[in-house]
Amino acid sequence: MMKYVSAFILKLIMTAAILLIINTGIYGGDVSTTLWISLVLAIFAFVLGDILIFTVFSKRYAYVMGNTIATFSDAVLAFVIIYFMGSALYVETVDTLAASLLSSIVLGVGEWLFHKYMETKVLEPKPVSCNVSFD
Repeated sequence: MMKYVSAFILKLIMTAAILLIINTGIYGGDVSTTLWISLVLAIFAFVLGDILIFTVFSKRYAYVMGNTIATFSDAVLAFVIIYFMGSALYVETVDTLAASLLSSIVLGVGEWLFHKYMETKVLEPKPVSCNVSFD
């Protein structure tokens, strides 16, 4: 259980850092609004993208395919959450569409690396099967 809590905290820090740099630093969004968006995004992306999608697809398919599907899902989810929450909460001077697009692309790169962390440090290792016969 503590592995998941640690992974969530790492994801929240990664998400907040990226959104603070892009949404607040580049596009001039409010810090408190950016932190709220980061929290909501981290919760939804962790539960949906990392626990459900990544876990299921990385077990069903090869790691790279599972990671690709989960990363794409996380990037789309990030775009949707950042765009709609940003449109509702940021002042009108923030270009929400551009901020959402850039943030989701950078978060996608971060998610690819985060999934590698999940695979090696959080999730249970896959059983190794060996189909060697000694005839």
